[in-house]
Amino acid sequence: MTFQLQTASPTDPSSLEARQSLVFQSQRIRGTCALAIVLIHVTSPPDGTPVGWLTAAAVLVSNSLARFAVPCFMVLSAFYLSLNPRNERPLPFYRRTLTQLAIPYVLYSTIYVLYTHRQAAGLPRRWLSAIVTGTAYVHLWFIPVIVMFYVLHPFLRKWFRRTRRGGRWVVAAFAFQLAWAVATSNINAASSTTSWFAPAKVLRAFLCYLGYSLAGYYLHDHAGRLLALTRRLPLVIGATLAWLTIAVFIAVARGPDRQFATFPPVGKALEPLLCVAAFVVLAVWRSGSPLTRPLERLVDTCGLYAYGVYYLHMLVLGCFTWTCARFVDSPTLHGLFYLLAFPTVSILSVLTVKLLARLPFGRYFA
Repeated sequence: MTFQLQTASPTDPSSLEARQSLVFQSQRIRGTCALAIVLIHVTSPPDGTPVGWLTAAAVLVSNSLARFAVPCFMVLSAFYLSLNPRNERPLPFYRRTLTQLAIPYVLYSTIYVLYTHRQAAGLPRRWLSAIVTGTAYVHLWFIPVIVMFYVLHPFLRKWFRRTRRGGRWVVAAFAFQLAWAVATSNINAASSTTSWFAPAKVLRAFLCYLGYSLAGYYLHDHAGRLLALTRRLPLVIGATLAWLTIAVFIAVARGPDRQFATFPPVGKALEPLLCVAAFVVLAVWRSGSPLTRPLERLVDTCGLYAYGVYYLHMLVLGCFTWTCARFVDSPTLHGLFYLLAFPTVSILSVLTVKLLARLPFGRYFA
């Protein structure tokens, strides 16, 4: 038996309609991804933090559930960039996009350097090093990775569009990621606080996220057929159960050593399945009852300012943690901290970015 994935015609009416539907839905998916990233950082205390078993279980499962966020964001970015054929022309594409990524990155890197390096001695060197290496703060490693894939997009997309075996390349990329996760204990070194611009780490970051970019291209080319599958109730139920099951399995793998901040190799290996399951569920999310409208407005607003929320939320979390540290000094109260931290940090981050967007040049902060 042979298994072959056909390349859909870019003018397929069902794919065109599905792309429009996904573009309409993508703001909510982006917002969910941004909030999931907030949840990841809220539930990532240092490894071995003394908390009760029930709190530890809730933190680990919540953190594992949210691990779809960065991969799903990479898929959506590749899908979005594929919508405009002009993006396959390198120089015009770079002029339109790279400055929009670089200016906010430099601004927020400067803010985080001032936030963490509160001494004048060595500040210019630390600032320049942080911008070049992506280490101004723990979460800013992702922006240089995005920039790398933006630089490569015109070439990757042109190659993927011309190949007749795009689906096989997606499968091969994820199979390689799975093999690497099994073979190594530190596949997530792209998010290390040390410089990832060494050639080995650049290659590692590229291989860790190549599959997700190719999956975004495949989603664009086969949108009609793929989104039609998400309308099948059994598949949605199965994806929901798979999402929960994979998250619990990863949490159990992390639990014995209380690996709150460290993501184990088994988690990285299962991350593509977690991303697919979460995406299937999010793709069918539609407006519900009036009781859920405040949450939907928050998610939609977060999707509109996703990059700003991503940049800013660690500052908000740091201020919230500092405030709580003055009152929460017992492990029995840590559960209350986690219960309050996520909604507080999420809402304050969204409101702050929305306010900054109204200021002169505020688009660079949002």
